[in-house]
Amino acid sequence: MTLTESIPNDRNEFAKIESVYRYLKKARSPATLNNWKYSLYDFFEFVKIHPDQFIKLDNSTKEDIIETYVDYLKSRVNQNEVNPNSIITLVNPLKKFLIFNRVENMSDAWIRIKANFPDRKRSTDEKYDELELQKMYNIASFREKAILGLLLSGMRKGAIKDLKFKDITTIEDWAAIRVYAGTNEEYHSFVTPQGLQSIRDYHEYRKRNGEKVTEDSPLIRNEFRPEHAGEWTDIYNKKHFPEAIHSDSGISEIIINLVRKAGVATNSHNFKTRHKTMTCHGFRKYFNTICKTSGMDSERVEMLMGHANSSLSGHYWRLPTNEAGMSPQEQKMFQTIKNEFRRCIPELTIGESEVLRIKNQQLEETVNESLREKELEINNLQRQLSKMRANPFIDMAPQEMEQFFEMLKDWKELRNQIPEANQT
Repeated sequence: MTLTESIPNDRNEFAKIESVYRYLKKARSPATLNNWKYSLYDFFEFVKIHPDQFIKLDNSTKEDIIETYVDYLKSRVNQNEVNPNSIITLVNPLKKFLIFNRVENMSDAWIRIKANFPDRKRSTDEKYDELELQKMYNIASFREKAILGLLLSGMRKGAIKDLKFKDITTIEDWAAIRVYAGTNEEYHSFVTPQGLQSIRDYHEYRKRNGEKVTEDSPLIRNEFRPEHAGEWTDIYNKKHFPEAIHSDSGISEIIINLVRKAGVATNSHNFKTRHKTMTCHGFRKYFNTICKTSGMDSERVEMLMGHANSSLSGHYWRLPTNEAGMSPQEQKMFQTIKNEFRRCIPELTIGESEVLRIKNQQLEETVNESLREKELEINNLQRQLSKMRANPFIDMAPQEMEQFFEMLKDWKELRNQIPEANQT
């Protein structure tokens, strides 16, 4: 098909196209916006048709073009480049794009299009194992260790770039973290003591090198040379400032480089190749598995991962800035979640020595608690024994006491009848 308009090479310019913008502005979260934008761009880049032209085609032609794209995605599934379960995620934004651009009478066409989707299969994506996490942690920089700590809180990679220091709230020796702050997607998760320490170390590293870190500073910032941590001016008299990482791909690149440096994954030199462990999602899956196998209620695990399908009470629960300001119901839920997450901390901690330290600390707390219980039991028994000595009839039923006095009376009468006893 001959084009009258070309498709911009830049995705941000692509997003400014009238029909595309009309659709993207309906997105309710940054993650949804990125998914819609990337999915649409890939489709129109493949079919080589401008979006504004595409919506003007007759419905039969649009259906045929979409079918061709689905066939292309299926070929990538066969080459192990795309998960068949992802097809619906890649194609559904196109359906909504047409709806928001007032393209009607395509409901039957979408039934036929979806019938061409490959069969979904049970996910085989694996999580990282303890040895792989140890390899990454051993070679990680201050910034990479902080990112590992955040990923092991179960959050999505896309949430990291928007975090600020004020989103961290210390709880004992670990922390709660506010994710997607100020949006409809906002929720809370927890960071382990090790993760919190990594964030503090990264914070101190930035301050030592001259950055003025405030509560509004990005939790994870762009890379810098030590002499250029704060504000600085280059040879062209241009000023540079500490900046947040602006895109999900920026976070992904950091993690991919770390995974490769650690020897956990190799560079296939083909960005389309699927790996057995999804580079970023593998951490999220690790968090999910560890929490559930450590005894945390699955509903609360979903809540800590920000899943919208968790219960209303869980999904809309927020950690108040002041624990004393919690309602009794919030206080009860908070204590329950804390107690359950505390059991997960050893398995979410990277490194044998650190795990042993935490387990020994927990064992010591358990032993001390048992000793306190035994001490209470002993004190209670001693009090009861003292009462028995002071009053041997304590806790004796009235009928038993009456029988006892009758026996005592009979014994005295019998004793008076025996001369030897009287003489004695």
